[in-house]
Formats: sequence, structure tokens, C-alpha cells
Amino acid sequence: MKFKGKVFLVFLVIFVGVLAAFFIVRANGNVEKTYVGAETCKGCHDEAYKQYDQTPHRKTLLDSALKDDEKGCEACHGPGSAHVEGGGDKTKIISFKGLSSKEVNQICLKCHSQTTMLFQWNSSEHATKNLSCISCHNPHNYARRNMLEKKGSELCFECHKDKKLEASLPSHHPILEGKMECYSCHNPHGGAKDNLKAEKIVELCIQCHADKSGPFRFEHPPVEEDCLYCHKPHGSVNDRLLAQTVPFLCYKCHAIPHVVAFVPGTDPLSRIDRFEFRIGCTNCHSAIHGSDRHEALRF
Repeated sequence: MKFKGKVFLVFLVIFVGVLAAFFIVRANGNVEKTYVGAETCKGCHDEAYKQYDQTPHRKTLLDSALKDDEKGCEACHGPGSAHVEGGGDKTKIISFKGLSSKEVNQICLKCHSQTTMLFQWNSSEHATKNLSCISCHNPHNYARRNMLEKKGSELCFECHKDKKLEASLPSHHPILEGKMECYSCHNPHGGAKDNLKAEKIVELCIQCHADKSGPFRFEHPPVEEDCLYCHKPHGSVNDRLLAQTVPFLCYKCHAIPHVVAFVPGTDPLSRIDRFEFRIGCTNCHSAIHGSDRHEALRF
């Protein structure tokens, strides 16, 4: 009898514990939630649904292979049954306004993690700066490409103000003119170095400047290694995005100007002033990226 009494007492404690947990969970509104479908959401959120209906996200509603948690509004905002039963209670649905950057990104990456643009996101500079997908994208914005908050480069310049200033210098890539965007060279979702779309600067530059890549019989070593030895990619006060004016730029590597021998005088600096400053290295060495003619380019 004593044994049966102990067994009954154990079961009683377990029953009371389960019952108490049930009422606590129910009081907190954490009952099982189900998916109600985008049409139900439309009933209250008609304007938001009209915007959503014109975005690429709408295609999820047409794919019968997707599960309920991958379709429509609830793919991002979670199951809506408790939200509906609560008369639109905002605490019973996922609201992006109350989420951390990491939580927002986890929701977006459920669907977007497999794309080539995003596989390096977690190690990207933007991720390490605690940015979220909605820092740049508005999932209800159908008016702009990729649902961006603003036009590509305008959006980048909100944070990268120094680059906007460089892009306004006399010599610059045509970003402000709208002929290219920051993402023409950069992948905002990650990259090996500075979020670039190539592992090396040279590989990136020759995609547009193929005529500078050769192969040439006589190569200029800096061209093979890194274009940034001579050029500033975002803008410069010097012609052709040069980091310095010629001949000073050339002197970074070619410390002894060979043309001094052709100018009479005793002071080397005065000789340079009378010859190279007026004519410049590129007047004779015009094929500075490389040449098949030895006379055109000597190093």
C-alpha cells in the first residue's frame, strides 16, 4: 500500500506540474500557432499587401512546392493565427522593428542564403558593423531594383560620405552620372577584400579596361600587381585617376631620372625642373601599361 501511495503521489505531482505549465503558456499567449495565409493578412493590411503583391517576394505564393513557413507574409512575419485571434495584437506576430540585426538577417537568410551574392555575408564588413538586410532593403518596396531603400549609389553614400567626395573630384568613375554604380565593383554582401567582386584589384579593373591587361612583350610590373599603385579608384584631382602627378608618381619607383644626362647643368633638381616638369615621363614613355615595342617602354 505504501508503494502504491508513493506512485500515486508522483503521478499527482507530474499532473499538477503539466497543468500549471499549460495555463502559464496559455496566459503568455504561447499556444500553438498556425499559418492563416496571405489572403487573411490582406483583410487588415490591404495597402501593405498591394505593395507586397508587386515585389519578387510575391512569387512564393505561386510555388506549390514551398511550405507554409516559406510563403507570403508569414514567411517573414511568422504564423499569424495568434495575431488574428488577438485582434491584431502586435506582440503576437514577428515585427521587424523589435528585432536585432542578427534576428532580421536570420529571417532573410532562410531563403536567400544560397545565392552567390550572399554566401559570404556573415564575414562581410557590413555584417561585422551590425547592419541588417533592412538597413538597405525594404521587402515591400517594388519601385526600385532589388527592393533598395534608395538608388544604389545614393544608398551607399549615406554611410560612405568620403567616397562621395572622392567621386565628385575632377577625375572620377562616372558614378554620379549614373553610368555605373558602387556595386559595379563591390559586392555589398561580402567579398575577399573590401567587398570587391574579384580577389585582386587587377582582375576587377581589366573587366572594363581589358586593353590595359596585355599580354605585352614588355610588361610594366605595377600593372601586373595592383592598379592602385598608380590610380585612386574613387576619384582624384589628377588626370586619369592618378594618385600623384607625373613625374612624381614615376619617382616612387624610378628614383633616378635618366633624362638628367640630356640636360646640361650641375644641380640635378634644376635639371629635372627644366626638362621633366615641363615635358613629363609619359611624353616619351606613352605605353605605360605595357608594350610590344621595346622603344616605347623601357624599365
